[in-house]
Amino acid sequence: MDSPSNPIDDTQPTETEQEKQKRIITELTPSYAPLQQGQNYYLINKTWWNTWKAWSGYVGNERWATSYYNDRERDRPKPGEINNNVLLDEEEGENVVRKGKTEYDFTLVLPPVWEKIYEWYGGGPIICRPCIRQSSTYQATLYVEVRQLKLKVIWSRKPKQCLERWFSRACTVGEFINRMAEELKFDKNKIRLYDFHNARKLKILERMEKHLEEAQILDGQYMLIEQPKKNGEWPNDKIYRRY
Repeated sequence: MDSPSNPIDDTQPTETEQEKQKRIITELTPSYAPLQQGQNYYLINKTWWNTWKAWSGYVGNERWATSYYNDRERDRPKPGEINNNVLLDEEEGENVVRKGKTEYDFTLVLPPVWEKIYEWYGGGPIICRPCIRQSSTYQATLYVEVRQLKLKVIWSRKPKQCLERWFSRACTVGEFINRMAEELKFDKNKIRLYDFHNARKLKILERMEKHLEEAQILDGQYMLIEQPKKNGEWPNDKIYRRY
């Protein structure tokens, strides 16, 4: 019985390594690919990406640049492993730098392209971001959420400890509670979650299906998880004065 065919043929013997990589990535890249909600995209350091393009002769949809790359591709050095460290905030670790711009600091590629590039070159770190809907506008706007919300989480059982965690704006209130309940080991059915912006109890977040962006949660703000004391009473607000 014949083996199933591979849609990407990477066994053409007459190709150079450059030609092979250029062809495969071209075949994996659709000529027109509108953003799709829920689709993941991978970030690649733009300097590294440009080096690979110059070496391979790949131009993607930049048809005007064909002659530029083809005339010089043989003289260009092959890139080393991917270096995405420059894209991450040194203080925030997993979050992308605030001033990072698409097609200036990094390029976005679909999973099949990333998987091939990563297979060939390795490196990293891997930075994967979702396409989400900007729910605060009347007309749906899709965008890749490159930088996530950094939230300062306070738990009433350990009020002196403030945890910095990163969440997608598309994360729901229920998903936020589930994640923190798993980490802090509290009963999610016996807590109150507050929008604690500027260390004030602005509102209780009760609608589990509501996205953080819809709830007007802002980057860098406090979130308060309040849990009753062992006697059943809610904590006194004085324990939060330090914030």
